[in-house]
Amino acid sequence: MMIAFEFAFTAPFQKLRALPSYLEILIVPMALRFIRIAETLSAETRSIDLKRRKSNYLSLRFAAWDVVFCVLLAASIAAGLIL
Repeated sequence: MMIAFEFAFTAPFQKLRALPSYLEILIVPMALRFIRIAETLSAETRSIDLKRRKSNYLSLRFAAWDVVFCVLLAASIAAGLIL
């Protein structure tokens, strides 16, 4: 279902206030799609024989881009709560 935000709101302030909801509408289905793709790839790659010991753990580090996105996420949530 497609929602036309240009016609639903009359003031730019209303569009800005609805921005967190709009971002949620875009991000949640995308995240679910990514999870489904990751599960499929995981199932397909289990059968590949590796020369080293198999492990399910991956070392991840928090990078500068992660900080930027966390700040943007917090700002969009705060904007949704304040407006």
